[in-house]
Amino acid sequence: CSSTHNGATGLTAIEGGMLSAAQCLVSGNGRVGIVAKDGRSAVSLVECTARDNGRIGVGARGQGQLEAVRCVIVNNQQSGVVAKDAGSKVSVVDSQLNDNGRYGLS
Repeated sequence: CSSTHNGATGLTAIEGGMLSAAQCLVSGNGRVGIVAKDGRSAVSLVECTARDNGRIGVGARGQGQLEAVRCVIVNNQQSGVVAKDAGSKVSVVDSQLNDNGRYGLS
């Protein structure tokens, strides 16, 4: 799959949504590549690439959960991976976090 050049976010799990993606390219989105946006939402990524997004490659906020396995998360304007807000959970396994604007993982 691919999700590119969207105005805000490429892929979003919200309001209890569960999103799984394998071998997807998510790039050039205005703000965030992929996000789990609240406490009941979860994202699972395997062998995905999140690159060249306007702010963040992948992240969890509002107690969302995100797992990235064997992913390439590079060249995003601010951070590669973000866990924002208390209770948000991020797991990154065997992945590349390179050349992001500020942080690889924050």
